[in-house]
Amino acid sequence: FYDGSGLRRNAICGQSSPTACPTGVTGRFGQGLRFDGGDDYLAISEYTFTPTDYTMAAWFKTDAAAQQTILAAANPAGDNPGVLLELGADGRLRYLHRLPTGNSGGQEIASPAAYDDGLWHHLAAVKNGADMALYVDGRVVVTGTTTLTATQGLSLTIGGLGTGGLGT
Repeated sequence: FYDGSGLRRNAICGQSSPTACPTGVTGRFGQGLRFDGGDDYLAISEYTFTPTDYTMAAWFKTDAAAQQTILAAANPAGDNPGVLLELGADGRLRYLHRLPTGNSGGQEIASPAAYDDGLWHHLAAVKNGADMALYVDGRVVVTGTTTLTATQGLSLTIGGLGTGGLGT
């Protein structure tokens, strides 16, 4: 998947199999991607994300009642997230900021409402200093704080954390 901005932030399928690539569909604006909820995900090439102050945003649409990774920034092995935006099995959005990466700890905030309603939603996670905020459709839905700071560069993925994918 070619990045037309000229910054060379191309995306490559996360698995070696061509069947592990998301498929093109009509998106909210123009083209979108459909992830199968299994092994589909994209890794952003030639980019190291260092999560100090940042905003991560995405459009998503799902009606699946399953845990689904939307965006992730993980250690280079791809198995421990430092930043994770996901939809839980209950349909609520979760924003995790965990540094250094690992399989526990960190600070997380979750939306009070569910968003697995089959409609398009715009999600944005913002970290500014110690403040964290989760926006859905342009409105702040939950805030929190963290004292954790970046200690390593992370690899970005869309639709999965190394092995999983965003459902339909």
